[in-house]
Amino acid sequence: MAIRVHCPSCHQYLEQMADVCPHCDAALPPAVVMSLAAASGEPLPTTFVQHMRPVPEELIPMTEMTDRRAADAWPTPTETSGLRPWLAAALSLICGLGQLYNGQVIKGFVLMILGAAAIFMWPSLVSKLAMPLLWGFAIVDAFRVARRMRH
Repeated sequence: MAIRVHCPSCHQYLEQMADVCPHCDAALPPAVVMSLAAASGEPLPTTFVQHMRPVPEELIPMTEMTDRRAADAWPTPTETSGLRPWLAAALSLICGLGQLYNGQVIKGFVLMILGAAAIFMWPSLVSKLAMPLLWGFAIVDAFRVARRMRH
């Protein structure tokens, strides 16, 4: 045996496969029994195998799952968010509403206030230049954020 395993109670080296120490009759912890089995190349004792609990499904990698229902329970990337990018862009025709739809509350309210200010200041030249830029930004930003949150 290349690896030497010892009893955690009496610290004597274990020479053969057992679930109880032959020197002090103390029950060996599962990690020691598994190490002893790996070191000696022998199978685990049947009494030890009977008391083992199954591995929880969440610890089994997806490639090793045999139950199809458990594999279907994992969300696909498109299921991670229900946001629809085109709906967010369409809602942004009312400046800031698309951002509210995306969950960006502060940005949405700021854009709504700026949009309302641009409408009330329509006669000024600055407002006529700023309004298309503001609405364009709101529409594109809502679309891009919804698309990014969806994937």
